[in-house]
Amino acid sequence: MATAAPTRYTPEEYFALERHAEFRSEYIDGRIIATSPGASRSHNLIVSALVRHLEEQLENGPCEVYTTSQRVKVSASGDYLFPDVAVSCDPQFEDRASDNLLNPVLIIEVLSDSTEGYDRRKKFDLYRRIESLREYVLVSQKEPCAERHVRRGFLAPQHGRRPGRLAPPHFRGARNPDGTDQLQGNDPDTPGPADRERRRIARAAPEAHSAGGSAAPKGSTTNSLAGVRVTV
Repeated sequence: MATAAPTRYTPEEYFALERHAEFRSEYIDGRIIATSPGASRSHNLIVSALVRHLEEQLENGPCEVYTTSQRVKVSASGDYLFPDVAVSCDPQFEDRASDNLLNPVLIIEVLSDSTEGYDRRKKFDLYRRIESLREYVLVSQKEPCAERHVRRGFLAPQHGRRPGRLAPPHFRGARNPDGTDQLQGNDPDTPGPADRERRRIARAAPEAHSAGGSAAPKGSTTNSLAGVRVTV
């Protein structure tokens, strides 16, 4: 028996449905893909901790932090996605409604069993086509661990400066009052507010346990999508 072809929608049809829908959905390859109507407690706690930490670090600069309700457009493909956390330092939107962000510099996804494969493969493949994007970070709910991809011509894995510490994001555009770059951090061996925030993020994962980082030889490069696991 023949299988009916999936229904395809125009972006206008997607917006007409999405902006009045009870639950969010993403638009990929002309298809409307429903997102999960609810997230777990640990997922919500991790997202809240990440947003709080980013807002504290970016308080005096031009960057803005967005949560799961902010839609991002992949201009190169015409797709629309909802990341868990996004940051833009010169926000530009597709239209006056300001609900389609065009130029994020940082995107973070908190992984779950149902979305991990989607976040690692399909969404990563789309996100990497956003020219403004400098970093893509995947955060585990099950252990205090993150995978960080930094653009160096392409989005490549970034190794932590030492095990047990997730190096701060590299995107620039926001500066501290003393002229140093925000989110660059201070001496990596000097504890500070960011370290306390990382501990709160780690505690948000109910079954978290310590995970060691995996470092590549100094100076090596790779374009693997698997990334590098660095403890938070």
